[in-house]
Amino acid sequence: MDNIIIAGCSNSVDTTCLDKPHRDNSKNKTYNSYSHYIKEKYGDDICVYNISRDAADNGTIARNVVQITNEVMEKGIHSNDIYAIVQWSGIDRHSIFIDDEYTSTGGQFFQPQYNGWSLSSLDIGVGGCQNDLWDKYFSEEHTDESALTNTLNSIKKVQDYFLEKNIKYKMICGWKIFEDDIELKKHIDTSKFWFHSTEECKYGGIVDWVKDNVEEKLRTRGSVAAAGIRGTDQKDMHPSNEAQEKFTNEVLINFICKYFGKKEHIITTGCSFTNFNTTWSDYLEDEFKYTPTTVLNVGYKGSSNDIILRGIISSVDKLLREGKNIRKVIIQLTTMERRFMINKGNFEMSPPAQHFLKSSWSSWFMPVNEYGNFDTHFWETYWKDIHSDELHFFELLEKIFMVQSYLKSKDVDYTMFCGWDLFTESTNKDIFSTENQYENKNNKLLKDNFSYCKADTHNSKFGITKYWDMIDWDKWWFFENDKIQYGGLTEWSQYNLEKNKWYQDDLHPSFEAHKKFKDDVILKLIYGDRSD
Repeated sequence: MDNIIIAGCSNSVDTTCLDKPHRDNSKNKTYNSYSHYIKEKYGDDICVYNISRDAADNGTIARNVVQITNEVMEKGIHSNDIYAIVQWSGIDRHSIFIDDEYTSTGGQFFQPQYNGWSLSSLDIGVGGCQNDLWDKYFSEEHTDESALTNTLNSIKKVQDYFLEKNIKYKMICGWKIFEDDIELKKHIDTSKFWFHSTEECKYGGIVDWVKDNVEEKLRTRGSVAAAGIRGTDQKDMHPSNEAQEKFTNEVLINFICKYFGKKEHIITTGCSFTNFNTTWSDYLEDEFKYTPTTVLNVGYKGSSNDIILRGIISSVDKLLREGKNIRKVIIQLTTMERRFMINKGNFEMSPPAQHFLKSSWSSWFMPVNEYGNFDTHFWETYWKDIHSDELHFFELLEKIFMVQSYLKSKDVDYTMFCGWDLFTESTNKDIFSTENQYENKNNKLLKDNFSYCKADTHNSKFGITKYWDMIDWDKWWFFENDKIQYGGLTEWSQYNLEKNKWYQDDLHPSFEAHKKFKDDVILKLIYGDRSD
């Protein structure tokens, strides 16, 4: 089993701590840190040792992480199975050990939960020091220079220890604790640090990252501080549960996955809206280029829904058989009129059909221009005498349900969406019009249009309406507004970009639309949308 050791201050304390959960008893609310969400993600595959403490200074953090690492290794756990995350706190914090004799006369300074160590940040209120011990220390002994030196020495001590024991680790800060003009690499191994670096902040930490990446109303816990030490009028400015989860998913998981060797895959598929020139999937691949997450695009231009849905099952199965981890599957469906058939060598291939045959589909081929210029006599016969819109729609719902059932059985997270509106009649307006935005709100659903179509099998009516109700529509993304109900990438592009910017002249959304779609929609499907 893999083991994660976490040490820090209150920015790292949560329900996974070894002593007790971090709670606001007044509201019966549990506060979580990134430790909780790491455990939640990996479950029984890892053992989390969180020895973070409220108000901990950096000396305390250093002592605790060395001690717990020794204890874990004494259990017989090899260093290769240990990964540490050390979150450093404010350099102005300090700790002093209080012996029993002193405690008997100055018990107010003694915090039993810290094994006799008195922490300055627990005894400093809104207006300054609240006891003689720390008042004397900060007025007579403390200097900014010595505080910085003590923190750097604590970091160096832990780094040297981890190097000796061959422990893999990453260090972070709770907030910006170092000034930008300090050349940290002269004192410590900065390659082992993660910093939130911006033009305004060179050595930022968790709090700084949250400020730049989380909506304001969701950044902090916001309630009055539960500790009761700082005064009841001070707000709790620690990162909220939502912020901690987002920080875990977007920052820390990348380091942890690399350590565990559990490289994750995001599988994308669709037609030319997913794999042709440069699409949202290509921009997504760039997004994860320098992370352990690999974006695997198995879509292909011209694909039918048969090919798309069949291919995603085979791709997922292949990765799972190889022992690979799948982070997310994103499926884009295409027009329902496309049809692929297996060529047994009896049909003459047109040049476009030959292209598909040679480049992608082995013995699979398709009519390139449906309902128009037929590539072969076979397709002319098929469209006139065999095809029915009702049956095609029924088969699509059937395949969607089967794919959803398969992915659910494999515990694979997924989202489906459409290249454009597929589920409502749209004959009244050109969906790819650059002059007018498409509307489908008042159009009749194909489900209702074909509700009469039922398959009587073994004396049961198992038709379109039944399959429609069995599909998990919560696993779909649709573009919706007062004019659109079941919109896809095309409708989203029309309503989110200027008229002259959303469209390419080949019936595809523009590169700009694909990039914005990746940023505004796809990333939220992967990370979760916390804007509500």
